[in-house]
Order: sequence, then C-alpha cells, then structure tokens
Amino acid sequence: MIVCSCNRISDRDIDACAPTSKNVAAAFRTLGCAPKCGRCACTISELLKQAQARDCDNCIPGRCECAEQDAQDAA
Repeated sequence: MIVCSCNRISDRDIDACAPTSKNVAAAFRTLGCAPKCGRCACTISELLKQAQARDCDNCIPGRCECAEQDAQDAA
C-alpha cells in the first residue's frame, strides 16, 4: 500500500527502513527523499512503531523505547 503519494513510499519501504529509522524524518532520510505535503507523517510514524515493536527483542519497561511507547499509548 502506498503511504506517501508525494514520494511513492509504500508500507514495505517503511518496514524495510524501520530498523535504522527511529522517527519519520529519519525514515525519509533513509529512503533518500523529503516530506512534501506531510499528510503521511502520522501513518509513517505508526508503521515505524509497529515494525519496531514487532522486531524488538527487549520489550521490557524501562529498557526499551517501544515498551514505554506502548504504555503511553494505552494510557
């Protein structure tokens, strides 16, 4: 699925860059492009969080950013 029509970025592209991209800006840099209209930022952020949580081996509160983010999202 295309998540950024301005740059033709797919959800697979985001999934592939997630291990090295901690946020939306880093994902754009990794993919060699820049945000244009910005409508995709929330979707990309959510995809990055999902990929990082799925790939995380240390999801222990206090030790892992994704565990802390999940706790904040639940509150």
